[in-house]
Amino acid sequence: MSKKLNVLILIGAVVLLGAFFVFLGMRLTISGSMPKAAFKLYDRGSEKIIQYEKYGQFVNQGKPDYKYLVKNRKALMNAAGEGVFPSNAVYQDPLYKELSKEKKLNGSHWDFLSLNEPVLVFYKWA
Repeated sequence: MSKKLNVLILIGAVVLLGAFFVFLGMRLTISGSMPKAAFKLYDRGSEKIIQYEKYGQFVNQGKPDYKYLVKNRKALMNAAGEGVFPSNAVYQDPLYKELSKEKKLNGSHWDFLSLNEPVLVFYKWA
């Protein structure tokens, strides 16, 4: 074999090996242990990973006027769960109601960004 062909084979092998380790790293990250949640959601949604194609249509992908058109809003809301647009389930969450009643969510949502209180930050932005 020529020296040029050997170099190309070596480069190909390095690229494949790199891709394998990237894939392995992703698998370890995904299947590894997750940090403990700061609180439990009232409505986690019906889908762990939302299949948006089931509920609407992506239009003009890759273009500046890209958008997603919702075709079945109610089903998408159920799939998403609280805190994910277009769901409004947060308003039925007992913890949200309690925090709101105690006026712990008063103020600008921007003021909550620097808080070290994930529960308050979530409910303010949800």
